[in-house]
Amino acid sequence: MALKDSLYERSHDSGSNSVCSKAFKDTSTVVYFVGYVIFFVLSLLVIAVQFYLRKRYNNQTTRKLLGLLYTAAIVCVSISWLLQIIGTLVTQCNLRNSHRYFTTFYNLTIANSVIANLGAFLTLAAVVWGVNSMLSEHLGRKNKSASHRTSSMVIIIGMCMLTIVLIIMQCVFYSSLVAAIRGAALGWFPYGFHIFLMLYSVVWIVNVLVGLGLAIHTLRALKSELGVSITRPLIWIIFAFSALAFSVLLEIVPLTNAFEDNEPVNEPGRQAVFFLATLSQIFSFVAVAMLAINAPWNDSSGDNSGENGGRYQPMGDYGVDLSNPYQRK
Repeated sequence: MALKDSLYERSHDSGSNSVCSKAFKDTSTVVYFVGYVIFFVLSLLVIAVQFYLRKRYNNQTTRKLLGLLYTAAIVCVSISWLLQIIGTLVTQCNLRNSHRYFTTFYNLTIANSVIANLGAFLTLAAVVWGVNSMLSEHLGRKNKSASHRTSSMVIIIGMCMLTIVLIIMQCVFYSSLVAAIRGAALGWFPYGFHIFLMLYSVVWIVNVLVGLGLAIHTLRALKSELGVSITRPLIWIIFAFSALAFSVLLEIVPLTNAFEDNEPVNEPGRQAVFFLATLSQIFSFVAVAMLAINAPWNDSSGDNSGENGGRYQPMGDYGVDLSNPYQRK
């Protein structure tokens, strides 16, 4: 259900005697609400698995990939789904006062817009910057590591600036919709906002693909440097980046139809896009976690006290018979 239609319907139903007498009468609303609950639970499971893996596999790779960025991203995603659940309950249940409804729903919508976009950006940072930074640290070559770190940082800084602009424009967009319900003209801004949103999505996908190219290049250098198999990490890296790009690519489909009045994409199609795009985002978290515990260099990052483990190694007997150290040869 569109935001404008939802606002209009609920503001004109404010005289109903029952608080939730008309709640969840629409099948589409039920489908989306069930999706919000499912994805909220899945995000909580990802958080639980993250803490378990960090405790179970306490190594450099796990600490890097499942660190602060990963935690902040999945927490923001969880809060966003919680706000979606609360917002749906607010729109479905009559608050008996149209002014109170507008204020509550508007505040929830703005809060969710900020948190959801922040969570999406942090997910991008956790995948692109987190993976490339981890690979560069293991590679250890200053020239290649510095160039890849710089490239990844440019991607993150650029997307951060665009995300800030997106959040501001989205807040203004929702404000214009609320004003339109109260009789104001929408003007050109919604059209401009959709154009910017499409450009943002395209830049997002391009940056993810560039980050994937950097990761694969560094991974191949690691294979030559360490002589380890890169099959498992390569699979999970491709999976993580592809899922992240696919989640945004799917969202371009309804955006292209927003410029047409007839909206050719039917409701089942919109629901399919919603579920597939969100599952792709969740899968990107799962892929990063699997990469953290399946990196082959983790096998040699522990306490290597063997023949060449880096601990104390005698450089020679210095003319002393080690079977009888008090007797010179």
